[in-house]
Formats: sequence, structure tokens, C-alpha cells
Amino acid sequence: MKKSTAILLAAVISIISLNLNGGELTAGKLKLVLRKNNTAPASIVYDGGQPLFTNFFYSWYGRGQWYSDRSAVKNIRFLIKTSDHLKVQYDCADFNVSAEYSLLADPDALKAEFYLKARRDICLGGIDPPGGFFLPLISRGKHLTHFYQVATDLSLKLMSRKDFPAGLAGYVLGNCIGGNATADGKEGFFMLLDRRFYDGRPPVIGPGGICFSKDICRLIKQGEVIKGQFYIIPFKGDAAAKAKMAVARFCSPDPAGRWDLFADYRKRVRQPLNSFAIAAENSELTAAAGGTEQVFPQTPLPREIIPCIRLESAQNQSVFSQIVLKTKKELRDIRFTLDFPTLNDCRINRILPAPSDYPATSFAMAGVFPDILSSPELPVLSPDAGNAAWLLTIFVPEKTRPGIHKGTIAVLSGKKTVCILPAEVKVYDFALPRSSAFRTVFLLWTSKAYRAQFDQWAHLLDQRKLRITTPTEIATPCKNDGTLREPERLKNAIRSSLAAGDCCVRLGSVFMWRPMPFKDKTGKEAETFIKNYSRQVYAILKELNAVRKVWFLMADETHRPKLNKMHVQWCKWVKEAAPELPIFSTQNHPAFEIADHADILCGPLSSVNVLRKKYGSSREYWIYENGFPFSLGQSEIVTRSMPLRSYRNGIAGYHQWSSSFWTAEHGTGKFRPGHFHGAASLYYPPEFGGPERRPVRSMRLINCAQGIIDLDYAELLRSLIVRNPDSAKGREAAKFLQDNLNQLVPDIIPSA
Repeated sequence: MKKSTAILLAAVISIISLNLNGGELTAGKLKLVLRKNNTAPASIVYDGGQPLFTNFFYSWYGRGQWYSDRSAVKNIRFLIKTSDHLKVQYDCADFNVSAEYSLLADPDALKAEFYLKARRDICLGGIDPPGGFFLPLISRGKHLTHFYQVATDLSLKLMSRKDFPAGLAGYVLGNCIGGNATADGKEGFFMLLDRRFYDGRPPVIGPGGICFSKDICRLIKQGEVIKGQFYIIPFKGDAAAKAKMAVARFCSPDPAGRWDLFADYRKRVRQPLNSFAIAAENSELTAAAGGTEQVFPQTPLPREIIPCIRLESAQNQSVFSQIVLKTKKELRDIRFTLDFPTLNDCRINRILPAPSDYPATSFAMAGVFPDILSSPELPVLSPDAGNAAWLLTIFVPEKTRPGIHKGTIAVLSGKKTVCILPAEVKVYDFALPRSSAFRTVFLLWTSKAYRAQFDQWAHLLDQRKLRITTPTEIATPCKNDGTLREPERLKNAIRSSLAAGDCCVRLGSVFMWRPMPFKDKTGKEAETFIKNYSRQVYAILKELNAVRKVWFLMADETHRPKLNKMHVQWCKWVKEAAPELPIFSTQNHPAFEIADHADILCGPLSSVNVLRKKYGSSREYWIYENGFPFSLGQSEIVTRSMPLRSYRNGIAGYHQWSSSFWTAEHGTGKFRPGHFHGAASLYYPPEFGGPERRPVRSMRLINCAQGIIDLDYAELLRSLIVRNPDSAKGREAAKFLQDNLNQLVPDIIPSA
């Protein structure tokens, strides 16, 4: 037998043996146990101790369920297999995987590097918190109950789960290293990233592995490659020494630079900011004005000069402009005065940075992002601080005179006026509708600690000013036979809600939120109750011309067969008594048995696509995805374009949990973002905003409001072109709307 043939045969036998029995890699005190098919680690053991982790797989959420590289594995190819080195390629559910695992010494470590190439277009995301893209997801050993927080000087702080708010145990995610440890801190492992590998946009280390879920809002195109690299460094004894050794070796030559708060997003900042220009400049400062994109302290401002800040608006609209100051010498006690004689509803807010060091604040982005619309005053503005940004908001009432409305924004330092920025708003002779064509349900979900200090309904009133609806759930007390006790109260509540501009109102009394007064909820008494109740509600809604504005809310996320069966029966009774009454059903996964009887189907896009194939245009479809477009650190274009992107896909509304959910941090009483559904809160607690003690808006909320305005422009444009194509008024308004929409989403509105 030729030597080459013998080597090839030995390799084949080795591969067959690996596939049948599983294997392991060893080096020094480190042993890496592989999966049965040898494609990836299964566990890791150090110095004969307990397994440091017991699960290791690449995991993503899409099409309404979780997938991993353990799904539909085939075409396994081993490129390298030695005692301490494995390089393998294989196909799985959505990706072609190429991965390499090496055991290193001084310090003992596992180095992993992988490349996932999409086999098809993959729409990441869904409703499962805290995200949908872990590369890899790791289940740490049960004995590793504590966490090491690593400071910039590489000192360690041992922390338990109770040291973190709302169960969000984890790390300071701005760091490049984090550790899991035993209660005494003497055994465990560190996970380490060398951020240079990630081209300025690294993932985040978390207790469950490496989180890439910042990408959860985008489509991974067929052929796109997701790459990753990380180290696992086990330790026994001196954890601090092991951490310093690992960072020095694997992150050199500049480990301290990995903690730079701007490193994660520096390359994402637009250079230059296209919508900005210099509005005033003198020996003391430069003042620029422009749109609502993120402006960071180090962002260079363009040198174009404008004589005046010019804005355009319909009636019944809020219009926004960002003002950025960069001082040339130290100025103290910065404040503003606004003088718009014909526009009284004006405000200016300082845009403060918000920390995103927990997944509940943002999905896998560490650092600080300009987001909090706080009090405008600034004690000191110094040259080395870079840009400082404010947001000007002007509301144009419905009956405002068309034409040019002039005003000024004065910048003061103490009693001295540093500069005056002239501004004007061109108001057009048409108004946005009081209720937006894009229906929203931004649920208020305030914690007990929040309600103890602040008015939980203040968010509702503020959102109405932006034509965003947080629908009130109207109480409808009734007798045991379903007869309404206070029908006039229901009428008045609906009238009040619709007069305020709410695009929808919900009634939850029948299905979930108030138990029916019977033990048998599918018996004759229950049938009488639901039918009587439905007939009376329908009569009131028809009288108020509000049948399509009010809906019955079913139990959220119905997945239990027994409960589903009960809901199906209730739906049938409602439709027998009042066929036109709309029923709203969340469908995280398609539940056809309920959808057959519901009118509004709400779920992630993966569910909506399946439901639409069956029901077509006979249903109204809403998106329900837990606020991913609103996570802190998102580009303003993602947030702003959400209504128009939904519109293009035939989506009528957006259902978001907890636009206001904040909870008190354990031990300190300070407010922190709530876990899970609080992932994309659009308001900050009043304590973030100064003395006014009212909910504080975010820039993400403003971007969303702009998107709703954009969509209503699209609807107005459509009607103007159809009804009024030849009049001067119609042509002017249509051109204005067309030009503005083309700047944002040029491919969805037909040419005028």
C-alpha cells in the first residue's frame, strides 16, 4: 500500500471513529469534550474539576422559533483534527458553519473562531427576550453562581445575582472580559473578546454567552457571513492574575483601549452629518442645526453655513430640529430663550447620553448613546467636551395660519447672550389627521416602585401629543347575565378617548382581564353573559360610529390548548351576537383555531406571513415584536422608518409592550430599565429630567413620532393626488409630501 493511500485511509477511519464515538481535545490541565458528532464543544473541564459549561451551540431566533447549529446538521467535513486542534465545516438549518477550536497555553485557554454563511435570507428577531442571536450560547456549570466584574485596571469585583437589578445578572458589558465563578471566587472561567477582530462593532459578553443580538432588526442576506472569535480562560486560585495574563496576551498591545466608550460605535457615526449646517459662529462658539440623527461629542460638523434654521410643517404636527453647540472657550450656566410670537407650544431639551450596559436597555450594545431629553440647562460647556446637543420641538396647532412664522433661539451664558439663532417655520395649508392612519398600541407598564412616586398615566397624555396611542382599557362593570351596569359611562369613556385622538380603544372584560362570575366558563350561563354583553357593546359602538375603533382583547400569547379551546368558544358566541365586533388576538405562533374567529391578528412578521397566506385581505395584521426597532443604540432610520416599512408590507398597526417600564434597582432605589418587556422603553423616569417630575421623552420616541408623521404624509399625498390633482394647492402639497418621503423611503410612494 502506498504511503499516501495509507494516510488517507487512516484519516477516513479517524473521521468514522469520531462520528461514532465523539471525542475530546486536551492540552495541559484543559480538556474539551466534543459533541457526539464532533462538530463543536459540549463541555470543558479544567484541572479535573466540574464542567465549566455543559452546553455550547450557535443559536438564533427567526420564523417564530429558536434554531441552532445542532438543527439539521449534515455534510460534516473535518479539515484539522489533532489532540489540541479541531477545524470543521458543516451545514445546519440556516448556515454553512466553518469553525476552529484550539487549546492554548500560558494561560490555558480555548480559542474559538467561526464563520457562519447564510444559506438563505434570514429575518432575525421575534418576541423572545433578550434577543435572538447568540454565537455561542453557553450553559455555565451549576456551581458557578457568581460573576466577576472586571474594571478598567483589571481589578475584579465578585458579585451575586442579587447585586443586579431585576434578575439581569451579568457583566459591565462595555468591557472586553467577564467571568463566571463559584461563590468564593476561586474557580470558574473568563470569556474574552479581542475587539480588533470585529472591525469596530463587537458583540457583547453575557452570562449566557456571546450576544450578537444588536443585529436582530436586520435581514441577513443569503451569502452574508457572520464572523466571531472569543477565548475561554479557566482559572483555579488567583483569578485576577489569570485575567491580567489573558488580556495581556490576547488583547495586546492596547488592552485599556478596549474600554473606550466610543469604540463600539465610532465607525457608525455619519461623517459628515448630511442634514446639518452651521447656523451661527463667533469667537465664543459654533452653533449647528439639523435633523434628529445621533450626534456624538467627537462627530465633526460640516462647514456649510445657513442664515436661518428653516423648518416645514403641516398643521397639527410637531416639527423638530437638533441644535449642536461646540464652544471655543469655557462657558458657564448655558440656557436658552425661545421667542416664536405666533407659535406658543415650543420647548428645548438637552440630549443627554443614556447608558446601555444592560440588555434590558438595549440589545447587545455597550456604551452611551444620546437619547435622554432632559432639562436644557448646562452648568459648564468646555472646548474639550466636544459637541453638546439639544432638541428643539415646535408644535403647530390645527388652525395655525399658513405661511412663514419667524422666531429666534437665544443661547445665553449666565446673563450674557452668546448668540441668537434665527428660525422660521413654513406652515402649509393642510392638517395632519387627529388620529394617525397607522394604529399603535404602546402599552403602559409601570412597576410598583414607579407608581409609588409618579403618575403612571402621564405617559398616555404625552403620547397623544405625538399622535401615538396607548389605548385605555375601559372598565365595563356588568351583572351576572352580562347586562351593563353603567352604559352611559362606557359611552362617555369612548367619546373621550376618540376625541383625544386615540386610534383605538380596547375592552378586555370578557376574555381575560376580569374573570366571569361562573365556575363553568363555557356553560349556558357564560354563553348568556357573553352574548348579552356583546349585543349591548355593539349597539353603543354603532351609535358612536366607533365599531372599527374598539376591539375585544383576547388573552395574550395563547398557547395552552385548554385555554385556546375556551377562547374559540367565546369568539363564536361574540360573533353570533354581534358579527361586526372586532376581536384582537396576539399570534406569536400561528394559532389558526383562534385566528379563524378573530379580526385583528398581531404577531412577529414570521407569524403574520403564515397567517396572511391563509386569510389574505380578510384580516387586519399588526406587528408585535417587543420593541426591537426602538432599542437604544439603533440608528434613527430604523426607528423612524418602522411605520413606512410596515405600511409597505400591508401592516396596519404596531403593538409594543411597556413603553414606560422602569423598576427600582435593588438596594439603591435608583431606577433602572425593567427586564424582558422593558427592553425598549421610550420614556425615562421623571428623575432623569430635572425638577418637572414628568416622564422624560427619548430621542427614539421622537424618531417614532416622525415615522408616524411620514406615514400620514403618504396617506395625504395619496388622497391629494386622487382628489385634487390639478389645483395649485394640491400640486404644492403633493410636491412637498413627495419630496420629503423620497428622502426617507423613495421606493414605496408612486410618483405624483
